[in-house]
This record gives sequence, C-alpha cells and structure tokens, in this order.
Amino acid sequence: MAASVTSRIAINTKNNPNELDHEQNDEHTPLLRHHNSKSNIYSGEEPQDDVEAAQCLSPILDKQHSVETSRNIGGVISILLLGVFVANADSSLVLATSGTISSEFNDLGDAGWLISSYTLAMCAAQSLYGQLSDIYGRKNTILLSYMFFAVGSTICGAGQSLPQVVFGRLVAGVGGAGINCLVSIVIADMVPIREVASWRSYVNIAATTGRSLGGPIGGYLIDTIGWRWSFLGQCPPTLLAAFLVAWKLQPSHFEDGPAQSQLSKLRRVDFLGATLLSVSIMMMLVPMYFQISAHASMTNAGAHLMPSVIGNACGGLIAGYVIRKTGRYKFISMIGAISSSTSYLLMILRWHGHTSFLESLYIIPGGFGNGIALSTSFITLTAGVEPCQVAIASSGLYLSSNIGMVLGLSLASAILQSTLRQDLRISLEGMDHREEIISKALSDIEYVRSLQGRLGRLVTEVYVRCLTYTHGVSLAGSIVALLAALSVKEHIL
Repeated sequence: MAASVTSRIAINTKNNPNELDHEQNDEHTPLLRHHNSKSNIYSGEEPQDDVEAAQCLSPILDKQHSVETSRNIGGVISILLLGVFVANADSSLVLATSGTISSEFNDLGDAGWLISSYTLAMCAAQSLYGQLSDIYGRKNTILLSYMFFAVGSTICGAGQSLPQVVFGRLVAGVGGAGINCLVSIVIADMVPIREVASWRSYVNIAATTGRSLGGPIGGYLIDTIGWRWSFLGQCPPTLLAAFLVAWKLQPSHFEDGPAQSQLSKLRRVDFLGATLLSVSIMMMLVPMYFQISAHASMTNAGAHLMPSVIGNACGGLIAGYVIRKTGRYKFISMIGAISSSTSYLLMILRWHGHTSFLESLYIIPGGFGNGIALSTSFITLTAGVEPCQVAIASSGLYLSSNIGMVLGLSLASAILQSTLRQDLRISLEGMDHREEIISKALSDIEYVRSLQGRLGRLVTEVYVRCLTYTHGVSLAGSIVALLAALSVKEHIL
C-alpha cells in the first residue's frame, strides 16, 4: 500500500511539479488531504486514492485485530483453566478418598490432616505468589506452581505411610495456591478491567466443575484401581498444562531499573512476614479443623451439587456481562449476597428430611450468589488499587478466601459435632450402650446409615436437625457479605 502511494506521488510530481513545490512551501499543509468522513467502502463510491482506501479499511483492520487479540487471550486462558480444574478437583477428590487412605494405614483418626495440610499450605504460600510473579514474571511463577503441585501429587501417590502422604499434600498445597490466584493476575494483565469479570466467570465455572466432579472421580478410582491413582492421575494433566503454558504464554516481566542479581531479587520478598503469617494461621486453624463428611458418598454429593454449579456459572456470566456493559459492580454484588442469603434461609426453613427434588434446587440461588461474589470481589479489588499493586493484592484476596473457607468449615464442623453429641445424648437417653452408639455415630456416617428401626430414625432426625444449624453459619456469612457490599466505595469503570 505504501509503495503504491509513493508511486502515485511520484507520477503526480512529474505531471505537475508546481503542486509539489506549493505543498513544500506551505508548512501548515497537512500530510494527508482532508477526506469526507462519510466516504467508505460501503458507500458504493470508489476511493479517490490509496491513502483514502487505507483510511476506509482501518476500522475493519482494527476490528480484525481486536478479534484476533480476543482469540489469543481466550486461548491462553483456556490453557490456564485446565490447571484450575485439576487443582479444584483435587479438594473434593481427597474428601472422597481420605477415609480409605487413612484406614489403609490404620490411622483413621488423623484423616483430617489430608485435607487441612493442603489448605494450610495454600494459606501459607498464597501471600508470596503475587510478589514472586512481579519479580520473576507470571509465566515462570505459574510453571513453578505446576511443578510443586505435580511433585506433591506424586509423593502422595507413592507414600508408604500417612505422614508421607500428608507431606505430599503440603507440597501440593504450595502449588495449588499459585495455580488458582495467578490465573486472575494474568487475566487482569491481559484484558481491560471492565472485561475482567467476564473472563473470570469462566475461571469460576472451571473451579466449580472441578470441585463437583472430583468426588465422583475419586470414588470411582477407589472402587476400580485404587486410591493411589487418584493422586498419580493428576500428574499427566498438570504436566500437560505446564507444557501448554510454556508454549503459549508470553513471558512478562515487571521489574523496573537495572538488572538485579538473584540474591537482590530474593531480598525483595518478605519471607519473614510470610513465615510469621503461616505460623499465625496454623496456630489459629489447626485446633479448629475437624473432619466432616469424609466417608460420605461423594458420587451422590457431586450429583446434588450440580444445581449449585449451574447457578455458579450463571452468576459469574451475568455479573461479567453487567459489569462490562455498565461499568458498575456494587449493585450486582448486593444482588449476589441477597441471593445467597435467600438460599440458606430456604434450607433452614425447608430442609428437614425427605427433601423433594424441587426443594433440593434451593442451592441454585446459593451458587448464583457465589458466582457473582467471585467475579465482583476481584473487580472491586482491582478497581481500588494501583496497577502495580494488583498482583500482591490478588494474593491477599485469595489468602482471605482460603482462610474464610477453612474458618467457615471449621466453625460449621464444630457446631455440628457439639450439637450432635448433646442432642444424641438427649434423644437416646435410657438406651443401652448409649455412649458407644454416640461415639460411632459421630465418627462414621456409614454406621448411621446401617442403623435400622427406631434407633436409626432417632439418629437420622438428630443429624438432620443439627445440620440445619450449620446452614445458619452460611446465612451469617452471606449477611456479612451483604453489609460489605453496601459499604464498598464504587469506582465507575
């Protein structure tokens, strides 16, 4: 195109040299002549010269470039979603296998460590990933997290004792912390802030789907080839995700100033603060963390969770659409909190045993609100901090999310255990072997299922009643989320 324009100028110069002299003598003459803005390739008129044709084609080329950029972003994020799916499937998969693993090592009482060790490692490592990604780049840090996760899963699959498997869970938890939070940081780097929620909704779908399918997959593997393959089987997709990231994700580096030595880079990381935070988290959470539903059928649990998955996906997609179109996020955040509160309130009022199919769908608003919250919380954070602080702030967001998850589960478990013991003693008063029945009912859900007659009915009624109390914890959390949404200062995007 440029050559054609140059040739035409040369021809015009030969035909009318005075015209060129006139243009050269006038310093205010524009380099390109003024064109009618209405003249374009859709008008049916031929452009008068190649420059005008180039101007007419420019919007189309820009649009094609935008489409190509979106495809590139979509390709990169799709690759990252594979890691998100595997990391989130791991959590429910371990719930399905923890009882079998600990029983094989004759240590059923410590089965909870298979879950708590992973979560605690995530909390401990979460605060470092944002800063490490700023220093060493997003790509290198993501690959590091994949390496930790794959190595940890391998250790778990090859472990010959429960402490060895728990150690593998610790290593995998360090990797899982980065897999989840770095995806959001990469999205914030690649897309405008108004579109972040839309792309984040796909991350939420991958995460929720992984948590839903992990349990059934873990249960199936136990019944067929053994629990070890539930860990070893995570290595191939993790390595595939690492290979695709190394191939597709462009290196990013955010260091300013002259090149630094590796020691100077490491000095920028607050290892002391991270260590103190880790110790504080462990001191606070370990005594509270109780095992719950590890022996439940995760196949059925995963199936009953599917309505929540659908609600979560819809909530994330709708939140992304609203934010992209309006540039506002406060109102939709309030809608999400109200939706979740409604769901938990319905569970408290209606879930009293013999739940019908329609009543089981009460979890849809809960998933819907959760999907909105996962999208809007990240948008609220990124809109309120400087761009250079997004990575570190994102790590803090994920850290608070993990701590909230553990605290919520711990509190609900503590309430369930204490109320179960108290109510069972009242309901079973006067029965023979009451304390033995209570002890077994609190430690093994399969024992509860095996009970028949009046005893089975009494124990089941107590369980259903006490589970209702745990929904109150969720309701309280959603009310706190609503109050937080009301107090947020909105920045129009």
